[in-house]
Amino acid sequence: MRAAHALLAATAMLALLASAHAEPFFSSSDEAPHAEEDHEEFYSQPLEDGLPPSPDPPRLLELAFADRVDVQHNSALSIRMVVVAPNGLHEAYGYNNIPSQLNFIAPDGRGLQAFVLPGINQIEGVDTRATYVTDLHVPQWNFPDGEYRLQYVLIVDRYGKQTYFDANTMSSSYSTRFLVTGQRVDTEAPLLTYVMLPRAVPMGGDGKTLEPLLMDVCFKSGPAGLIPNANGDLQAPSSSFVQVESQNAPAPQVLTHHFDPSDVTVAPAKPDVTCARLNITMPHYAWPGAWRVRLLRLCDAAGNDALWSTADLQKYRFETHFYVENFNQTYLAFDLFDYLPSHKLVDDYYYDYYEDDGYGYGY
Repeated sequence: MRAAHALLAATAMLALLASAHAEPFFSSSDEAPHAEEDHEEFYSQPLEDGLPPSPDPPRLLELAFADRVDVQHNSALSIRMVVVAPNGLHEAYGYNNIPSQLNFIAPDGRGLQAFVLPGINQIEGVDTRATYVTDLHVPQWNFPDGEYRLQYVLIVDRYGKQTYFDANTMSSSYSTRFLVTGQRVDTEAPLLTYVMLPRAVPMGGDGKTLEPLLMDVCFKSGPAGLIPNANGDLQAPSSSFVQVESQNAPAPQVLTHHFDPSDVTVAPAKPDVTCARLNITMPHYAWPGAWRVRLLRLCDAAGNDALWSTADLQKYRFETHFYVENFNQTYLAFDLFDYLPSHKLVDDYYYDYYEDDGYGYGY
């Protein structure tokens, strides 16, 4: 399970890096990478079955994808490829390793990438000859309609040996272009118009847990609207969130609550204003006393976002402070470790509080 999570996390970061940078790992004007020269050291390592690694490079046998994508119906271009790799494909753990990938160029020159990881994208076959299916996610906003073209395919085996296929030499064997339609434009960042907080978060009726913090946030946004919550989808962009922090705890206590269009349940005061009611769970260990809104971020589906700090919110006279009435916590020591029960751990670097089972609160 941990390995799967690591793979998903690695894929997510690589996809985010790809969407943030137009330049590919290798451009068509660069010299193609040569594994024989750059990765000779890998070949002294034996395979898992004890046999020496094969000197044969990976080969691409088949490549296919649709010739058209309407992003208003389905923005994912499904890509199917059959690869022969005597040493198997590279899993690309960590952020400094290059995975197998396909690089596409939009009509305005921006790059899009799809990545191939055997633990995620392999649908049939064995490590040495397998079929992979991956998706190229075409943004639905602020990219041009028109013809998108494949620039290159890079296949990397588990020992770092790379095979580079330039699309100019592949066009006679495979289709290397597809048409995108349905793009829309929204370059307007969400504008915060109203924040309402309760005076206090009281104890619940059981005398042990806290009532939730109910926070109303109103804003204006362009046609894209709030982006859906990225939780559960590691390849999605970050969603909107609010961070609240204690001002009295002897060690930092910061809670982060993500929200999305499903939280838009409050009738707007004006036709062009959207309001969301945030139901924020306050953990039983929340320190009593003053709390404040530390950060508030609004992010729309077109990638526009705006971030407000406590000072920013106060500048526009938005509410930022509330009180927590938690009678279960009392000050016992200068160090948070001294008063927390033994089954709790504290990570001061991330300002988060974790149970022994590994599940945390906040970030």
